[in-house]
Amino acid sequence: MTSRPAHTRDDEVFAVEARTLANGLCIVHVPMPTMPSVAVNVFVGAGSRHERTGQEGAAHLVEHMLFKGTYRRPSASQLSQTLDAVGGVLNAATDKDLTTYWAKVAKEHLSLAIDCLSDMLLCSRVTTSDVTKEKGVVIEELRMLADDPQDRVHVLAEEVLWPDQPVGREIAGTPDTVARLSRADVRGFMREHYGPNNAVVGVAGGVGLEDVTDLLARHFDGWEPVTPEVPTPARVIPDGARHFVECKRAEQVQVCVVFQGVARRHPDRPALDVLATLLGGGTSSRLFRMLRDELGLAYDVHAYTTYLSDTGSFVIYVGVEEGKVIRALSAITNEINRLSRRRVPEAELDRTKRFMRGRLWLALEEPQAVASWFGAQQIVQDEMLSPEQVVDETSAVSTDDLRRLTRTILAPDVARLAVVGPIDPVDLPWP
Repeated sequence: MTSRPAHTRDDEVFAVEARTLANGLCIVHVPMPTMPSVAVNVFVGAGSRHERTGQEGAAHLVEHMLFKGTYRRPSASQLSQTLDAVGGVLNAATDKDLTTYWAKVAKEHLSLAIDCLSDMLLCSRVTTSDVTKEKGVVIEELRMLADDPQDRVHVLAEEVLWPDQPVGREIAGTPDTVARLSRADVRGFMREHYGPNNAVVGVAGGVGLEDVTDLLARHFDGWEPVTPEVPTPARVIPDGARHFVECKRAEQVQVCVVFQGVARRHPDRPALDVLATLLGGGTSSRLFRMLRDELGLAYDVHAYTTYLSDTGSFVIYVGVEEGKVIRALSAITNEINRLSRRRVPEAELDRTKRFMRGRLWLALEEPQAVASWFGAQQIVQDEMLSPEQVVDETSAVSTDDLRRLTRTILAPDVARLAVVGPIDPVDLPWP
């Protein structure tokens, strides 16, 4: 077993320590001594972008199947009752580059939470009948999402940026691809990707490192290492379609203006986050004030960034009625052009940074968020930045950085458009 402090700065709020067990399982422990609860997050370095052709939807289906029963708890209800009986929470989520299984309980039930999670990950039954039933559940989930234009447009935003490749498709697959998956596909995906050397356990709350380490070593001792394949790198196709439009009946048109971003550890990430916040990160952001407060065009307008190991995106979202789409796009384009021509006033930049600092600390008030913050970083980038380090990086962003990124990343000639709603593509002022 190896052990190391994750951070050494004196001003850091969280005294994080990382340990690695003999089988390769990494433990990230964040003590929160005053907390009566504890969160245990198991991050597996396998998501939808790790699926081979013909496996689309397998990563998400695996996540579902681990809730269907184990050899000791052979039904979904027995599994869920394990933590329900002590008022705990058990959940999971699949992303493009990882899958997370997590439990949150009162700290005296730490052992039960770890036992439940290890049982799911190492001893799930995954029967053919359960796979057949759960495929139907996932297909209904996909249909539900397809019926929600506000959700659907963000899926299209990724498809228009990364067409015909794993990072650009719906994480859960499609009804057709899910229907074709078998028990062998589920088991095969787990055998290739689910192992201790491809996982991180993040624990935060009112429990000590030695107790956490002893419990994890005991419960995950039998987990066998794996040799997962590296996913296919993402690529932007320069001559691909500039807009994806799904016409459907709805009260609003949902619009995403999409730009190629940067990778997770790119040096421009802090500045790009500041730019997204300044443009559309709150009710005092430029786009919110312009499109909602001044023009009255939209109820919701915001900007956000996404990051993967090798790529990322910058997205501006707005929902408007059909007759206001062109005005909304013009207002967005005008604001971007303004940013590219004029430096952001220092007072506005400082206000944006203070907003980001405040929201960061508010987001880290409870164990689940803290375990996720540190554990997810460890699994996807083998490095953990403290909140203080992120604040320092944000503080170093200059007005020149923002203008440079606006001129390069947010250049109008590289923008793409994703649209869902009652609109004809010929009505869009877009190449």
